[in-house]
Amino acid sequence: MQTCQWAVSGILLLSAGHIGTDAMELATLLESEFQGAHKGLVNELYLDSLLTVFSTYLVGRYNNTPVTRPKPQLGGLSASTLRRVEDFIHANLARKLSIAEMATVAGFSPTHFARAFREATGRPPHQYVTLLRPRLAEELAKNSSLILGEIAVKTDFATHSQMTATMQQCWGTTPTERRRDFAK
Repeated sequence: MQTCQWAVSGILLLSAGHIGTDAMELATLLESEFQGAHKGLVNELYLDSLLTVFSTYLVGRYNNTPVTRPKPQLGGLSASTLRRVEDFIHANLARKLSIAEMATVAGFSPTHFARAFREATGRPPHQYVTLLRPRLAEELAKNSSLILGEIAVKTDFATHSQMTATMQQCWGTTPTERRRDFAK
């Protein structure tokens, strides 16, 4: 079967109906996140990561212009760069963080940063941040004057339910159970 192709401004366009399997997988992940957003459950950092990966994939796959690529630095982030990024994350954990902000702190492009961060920590940035937020929620739960809804807001969870579900998934316990444990 022959596929018709056109090139517009250096970008290779395939005939209608041709979609690569990688693009479909990424699109499916994006669709799932967007559906979660309608329910108020969106991990914006994960969504930012998916959009970065998807756009990088599209440019790399369909760009017909020859590109000279620098050799990637092996070993992820240097210890000092990783420490700077971790300090930034901890200082800003109570608000929405983006890959672009963390990449700026590291001095990398968002795509290079995401790859290097994962290599250095064993986790993508969105997962790293997502796992830190329940720890902050746990610390705040020790303060019995804060209601759990306030703790969810202070730890950048969309809702109290999302915070509870995340803690249940991470540790097999809920914020209320953790609070009771601290009270003992």
